[in-house]
Amino acid sequence: MSSVNKVIIIGNLTRKPELRHTRNGTAVTTLSIATNDRRKIEGVWQDVAEFHDAILFDRPAENCCKFLDKGRQVYVEGRLQTRKYTDKNGNDRRKTEILVDNVQFLGGKDGSRRNTSSSNNAPPKAPKKQSQDSGFSGPEEDIPF
Repeated sequence: MSSVNKVIIIGNLTRKPELRHTRNGTAVTTLSIATNDRRKIEGVWQDVAEFHDAILFDRPAENCCKFLDKGRQVYVEGRLQTRKYTDKNGNDRRKTEILVDNVQFLGGKDGSRRNTSSSNNAPPKAPKKQSQDSGFSGPEEDIPF
């Protein structure tokens, strides 16, 4: 059986992206994105933030650095990748990041809706039509968690 490694998030940038280049000259940037989830903790609803690093290359990386700023809302689509590295104290570490296939610039900090799309030279994909039988029989079905 094949597997699926797909991530879609919408969140806000926690800092302005900075353009870097690999040894062979490929443009690269990291988007630091915060997403919020509302959870009930000890009877009180609270917003809980999650932080994600998303990696882009080539033209999409350049466009993000040119047009995005801290606080800007973005839509990111890609796949998870875990890399190993050694920190400054010599400890082996692992970091899970999103390798971006598609990024869309959404509303700004002021809530404006300037939609801009940037992807790795791929045309936008049409949404897949879902079949009528989703395999879910309704609220009575037991959820396995």
